[in-house]
Amino acid sequence: MTDLVNNLESRLSDNEARLIQIRLDALAADIKQVKSSRKILPRIKDIAAILTPLILAAVSFYVTHAITGAMEQERLQLDHLTAMQDLMVKLGSPDTGPAEAEATAVSLAAFGPTAIVPLIHELQADGSVRPLAAEEGLRTVAFRYPESTCDLLIKVLENRSGLFYWQTHRSAIMLLGDIGCTEAPPLLEKLKTVLASPDALEKYTQMVREDRPPNHKALNKIRAEIDRTSQKLNP
Repeated sequence: MTDLVNNLESRLSDNEARLIQIRLDALAADIKQVKSSRKILPRIKDIAAILTPLILAAVSFYVTHAITGAMEQERLQLDHLTAMQDLMVKLGSPDTGPAEAEATAVSLAAFGPTAIVPLIHELQADGSVRPLAAEEGLRTVAFRYPESTCDLLIKVLENRSGLFYWQTHRSAIMLLGDIGCTEAPPLLEKLKTVLASPDALEKYTQMVREDRPPNHKALNKIRAEIDRTSQKLNP
């Protein structure tokens, strides 16, 4: 390559020779870079061969862990549902006395917000044992989860499809005051307006279950409970 340059120098100007030398140097550098890349490629292949099993192992571990966690969570939820069902059966048994019913409702409350709806269902029961126990259970849930408890109790009063008894309304109104549900007053004022109308009994009867219809005495109890709760929430 040097001889070629020398021969060219004899026939070309100095500038032209320099340009050719620069181009040749650049070409040599490119060739050197290509050779270097060829040496690197086998190393990359070796590294990839090592990393591929590690990546596959990591992915496999993650998938296995996720599946195991989901199965464990499902099993835990199933255990909770079974335990809650057993408590509900015990609470609904006619052989369960007041003290045992209250203890059962408080145990049910240990399951947190999941227990709110079953306890509200117990407010609907005949007699006083189960509803009183359910009230205590809802107070217990509300100690840790006041917002969730308040929201569902408010939904009980908002319902206009005749789903709940008037006794359940009365319990819900009382509990809203006991728990300190600050969002309840506007709803209580609306209900109070309904109960103050000339045809209050007819209107209110359409709001609750018809198989245990309210009478004027029942309306007076609801009015009194609204006043007590309103005083608690607006001292």
